[in-house]
Amino acid sequence: MDVASEVGSVARSLAGEINKASKWYIALGVLLMVAGVVMLLYPLYSGVALTWIVGCLLVLVGALYALNSFMASSAGGFLFRILLAAVHIAAGVWMLTQPLEGLTALTVLLGITLALSGILKILFARALIGVPGVGMVVFSGLASIVLAVLIFLKLPVASEVAVGVLIGIDFISSGCSLTWVAVQAKRITGAVATAA
Repeated sequence: MDVASEVGSVARSLAGEINKASKWYIALGVLLMVAGVVMLLYPLYSGVALTWIVGCLLVLVGALYALNSFMASSAGGFLFRILLAAVHIAAGVWMLTQPLEGLTALTVLLGITLALSGILKILFARALIGVPGVGMVVFSGLASIVLAVLIFLKLPVASEVAVGVLIGIDFISSGCSLTWVAVQAKRITGAVATAA
């Protein structure tokens, strides 16, 4: 077997594997886009669902801290681990029993994150002065700050839609990018398989 035919065989095999994997990426991309659209259509329900998920995770982490405290009680710091467990469980139970207030707390956290992210992007852009495209970094930073200001000006009403809408938009953009990459991979592997 000569080198050219061996390379062709490997290329066809690799192209087949990428082609199979790209079908899963397309399915995941479409699923993310559908979930994103649903979140945009029902942002309050999406936000409350997210609050429930965060609440369940906090309770789980608290339970794990408590379990760790008793399983490794001789390791020191027992009281601190029990206090950590209590704080996590209390926060989780509060979010589960008061989902709208929990959603407001998540929205405030989102606003703070957007504001800090915007400031850091602008500072980062200052370090990139002279680099092509730095204006987009500044624009992105200003957009994040504007979104944060809008969230804080519209609280608590913003908490009803902000989290669901922003996560919905993220799901749609993630789904679009996954689907685009998978379609391009299928196109390229198809060309490789026929050429090899």
